[in-house]
This record gives sequence, C-alpha cells and structure tokens, in this order.
Amino acid sequence: MIQYLIVNKDNFNEMDFSEISRIHYKSLSYRSVLTLYGEHFLTEIYKIIVEKQIGFLVIAKDEHIFGFACAITDNSRLMKTLLLSLNKLIFKMITAIIKRPLLLFKTLEMFKYSSNAKETKCELLSIAIEEEYRGNKIGSKLLLYLEKEFKKLHINKYQVTVHTEMINSNNFYKQNNMRLSNTFNMLNTQWNLWVKKI
Repeated sequence: MIQYLIVNKDNFNEMDFSEISRIHYKSLSYRSVLTLYGEHFLTEIYKIIVEKQIGFLVIAKDEHIFGFACAITDNSRLMKTLLLSLNKLIFKMITAIIKRPLLLFKTLEMFKYSSNAKETKCELLSIAIEEEYRGNKIGSKLLLYLEKEFKKLHINKYQVTVHTEMINSNNFYKQNNMRLSNTFNMLNTQWNLWVKKI
C-alpha cells in the first residue's frame, strides 16, 4: 500500500534524505546543476531545507521511498540559507568544482534565478519518481499532498520551473492545472515558469 507522508522539521529521518537524494540523482542527473555536486551534496541540501524550515518534502513510499516532491515556502530565503550553511556544503562543492570547473559559473548564474522568476515566493523545487513507478498518477498525488500542506500554511499560490525541452514535464504541469506564466533563459537553457493558484 502506498503512503504519502509530509517530511518536516518535526518528523524527519536521516535515512529518508539519503533515499530522496538517490532518487533525485538518478532521475534528474542530467537536468540539474545541483546533481553535478553529487548525492551527498543533495542530501545536505534537503536536510538544510527541512532543518531550517524553509520548506518541506512529500514522500511516496511502500516498503521504501520511491518518489518525492520538495517545496520551498519562501524562495527568497533559499540561497541566503544555503550561503549561511556553507560550512556543511563547502568541501563537497570544492571537490565537485575541481572535477568540473564550469560548475562554478553555473552555480553563480543560479543565484540570478530569483530575479528571473518572481511570480510567487512558494516553489516546487523538485519532484522525482523512480522509473518503475511512473505512469500511475503518483506525481499528481504528490502535488495534491503538497498543495494540502501549502493550504495548512495559508499559501494559496506556488510555482515551478522546468526546461522548455522537457515536453513530458511541461505536459505534466499543464495536466495538473498549472498556468504557463513566463519563459526565460538561465544557464544557456530556456525555462518555463508554471504557476498554480490553490
């Protein structure tokens, strides 16, 4: 039986973050700058988001976690919080940048992101499902639980960005009643900004 659970500061489990990072790394590895830093870096990012209470996660699990969605309740705090948590991230970042020097420039360009996409402060940062579980409306259910949590927090609007060439992802957001608000360029890639009022 599939369970959908909210992960926040009050109920997180260290092992959950490792599983979530594994799914993120495996599912989004070629599309995300963050994945270029590696799984351990992603684990720290998700821990910081939950521990510093700038967001929450929704996980889908049966015997193990096989899907998740990560939401940020105030995207203006994300980069600031990550910079303040640099001591947890710096070694992993330096190691990755030594292996891939262009990663430094991609990371710096990401800091401009918030000026490109300001429809709302609340954001779906990432959503991923293991391949064998896809096609069963699990992504839509993750969004449903994410939206219920947003409502509890008195949040009535959120956004998500996705590469324009990711046709399936763009169709997913359209099918889930999101509105295309903007298209912009970041990291030499065209991005769509989708927004939903809840």
